[in-house]
Amino acid sequence: MTKIKKILISLSFAIFYLLLAIAVPTNFEVVMPGVITKVESDIVIEGVENSSNFYTTSVLYAPRITPIMRIILELNDQNEVDEMAKFSKSISNMDEFRMGQVSKKYSYHTSIINAYKEASKVDNSISINYEINSLVLYYRPTKVKNLRIGDIITKVNGEPITEENYQEMIENTRKKEISLTIKRNENEFTYNHTFEKGDYYFIFYPNIEITSSTPKFSLPGLDSNTGGPSGGLIQSLNIYVSLLNLNFGKLKIAGTGTINLAGEVGEIGGAAQKIHTANRAKVDMYFIALGNHKEVKNIEKNFQYYPVKNFQEAVEILQEKIIN
Repeated sequence: MTKIKKILISLSFAIFYLLLAIAVPTNFEVVMPGVITKVESDIVIEGVENSSNFYTTSVLYAPRITPIMRIILELNDQNEVDEMAKFSKSISNMDEFRMGQVSKKYSYHTSIINAYKEASKVDNSISINYEINSLVLYYRPTKVKNLRIGDIITKVNGEPITEENYQEMIENTRKKEISLTIKRNENEFTYNHTFEKGDYYFIFYPNIEITSSTPKFSLPGLDSNTGGPSGGLIQSLNIYVSLLNLNFGKLKIAGTGTINLAGEVGEIGGAAQKIHTANRAKVDMYFIALGNHKEVKNIEKNFQYYPVKNFQEAVEILQEKIIN
C-alpha cells in the first residue's frame, strides 16, 4: 500500500468521525437560560387594566444534540446537559405539541380560579364558578393508537367523573385493567386497556369548565405556541393584582412554578437555568416553588428571592410591596 493511499484512508476515517460529531444526533438534551416574557397579553379581563409588573421565565431546550454540540455546551456551567429519559424519546413532535396545549389550558384555568377566589376575599363583586365532569388525556404510550392526546374521558370503569371523585378516578386508571369512556368531537366510545409490565401509565388532567365569572375574561394566550404550566404561579399573581388594581410601581416581578386547584405551587424543570435567566433580565423579585429551593439555593441571585409552597404565601409577600 502506497504512502498516499494510507494517508487518504486515514483522512477518510477522520472525516467520517468528524461528520458523526457534527451531524449525527445523540440521545442527549440540553436546557439553557432563556428569556422573561410579560404575561399581560395572555389573559384579558373585561374592564380591567392588566398589570405590567409580571413576567414568566422560560428556558431554551434542545433535544438530541450532536456530539460536538454536547462538548461545546458543557463548557458553560449554566447549561444542563443530560441523557434524554426513555419517556421523552418515545414522544412525537405532534404529541409533544398537543401535550403542551392540554397542560397550558389547565394551567390558565387553575391560575384564574385561584386568583379570582383569593381576590373575592377582598372584593365580593368578584366571583367565579366552575365544574369538573371529565378528564382530559395528557399522555398515553405511543403504542396505544386508539387514543389521542386531548381526548375527553367521561367515565372510568363505568363510573361518571365528578368534581368530588376526579382524583380517585385518576388513581383508578393505574389499575392493571381499565375501561375508559371517551368523548371525541360528537362521538362517544369505550376503550379497554390492559397494562403490561414496564408500560407507562396514562396521565390525565381534570377537564375544568369555567361556567361563569365576574368580571369576564378571555384567553388569547391559548392560541399561541408559547407558555406552559410552569408559569401558573405568576399568571395567578398577575390576575389577582389586576383584579384589585394593586400598584407596584415599576417593580419587575418574575418567577416560576405550577399551580393546582388547591393553590399549591409545584416544582418545575430547569429551575437553575431560570434563576440565571432572571439574573440576566435584572428582575427585582423572583418567586419559585419551595420544592425547587434546594437545587438553586447556592446560585448567586441579584434579586429578592421567595420560595413559596402555595399561592396564599406569595400573595402575603406581595402585600408588603404595595404602593399606596
